[in-house]
Amino acid sequence: MLRLIIIKQFTRSALRPSEIDINCLFCCGLLCLTAILDDVGLLDAVHLNQRGNEMGSKVHVKVEFTGGFTGTGITDSGYKVKIGSDGAVPYDLLLMSLVSCLHATFLDILNKKKIDFTSADIEVWGEKREQVPTTLKICEMKIGIKGVDLSHRSSVEKSFELATKYCSVYKTVSSVAEIVWEVNFD
Repeated sequence: MLRLIIIKQFTRSALRPSEIDINCLFCCGLLCLTAILDDVGLLDAVHLNQRGNEMGSKVHVKVEFTGGFTGTGITDSGYKVKIGSDGAVPYDLLLMSLVSCLHATFLDILNKKKIDFTSADIEVWGEKREQVPTTLKICEMKIGIKGVDLSHRSSVEKSFELATKYCSVYKTVSSVAEIVWEVNFD
């Protein structure tokens, strides 16, 4: 069993409205990982462009391997992500893609409803199948939402459920894995 834990604190200011509809599985993972690397001061690139955010748009990344399974993922906007034994591995990126795309979709829905919150912590565990190909069997997510007005909690939960219906990465992953989730409020 593979048990991955990925925790990232998102704030409403983390994404501009024009950046909400990111629909690329790998690109979302790179963007999420980039934010984490930026938080700890390991980010080489210092800019983000608007490319790839529209529906139907094409996105591009390049991964340069320097021998074995050690490399760097590079987005067209210049963000670099370490991949391999001293960086993120494929299922880290997959789960980060799931969380970042789902959160972006969730934010878009809440923005339309004009519901505010302070921050969200999303924790996800993934378990792989034992048979080859070892696709994900199940993903469990715990979503912690902070700073939501008590009167909006039900609407926030419904918005998260709606996000699972519209998030392209969630739809992709849920085609091979059961995904269960729980929203908690702090």
